[in-house]
Amino acid sequence: MRACGSRARSARPPPAGGGGGGPARRPRGGYYEGLRAEYRARQDLLAEGLRGLGATVFLPQGTYFLTAIHPEWRAETLVQRGVAVIPGEAFYAQHPAPEGLLRVAFCKSRDEIAQALERLSVVATTPV
Repeated sequence: MRACGSRARSARPPPAGGGGGGPARRPRGGYYEGLRAEYRARQDLLAEGLRGLGATVFLPQGTYFLTAIHPEWRAETLVQRGVAVIPGEAFYAQHPAPEGLLRVAFCKSRDEIAQALERLSVVATTPV
């Protein structure tokens, strides 16, 4: 068991490693809080933008994807117009997905999210 524990500690990424063989310590402040705040800002930017375009948005509890429904949007059309989305059908094997169900990642930069929202605003004002 000691060998296993030793390997487990040495295999962790540097911020989480325990160092000199002692118990692993969770880093205080800094990097992880900043990372969490940045992803929250990206999530909020995307969610608010989608809501502004008429979509219903469901916020995630532990992923960098959010789910949205806009009954007039189709994944194929959005992808053709330069917005990467995952169609809702990918998550429904037993019955049809709700119309306009999409999954969208907010792990992109704020600029990329803003560009996607701009492209979506054009889709929202043009027949799909």
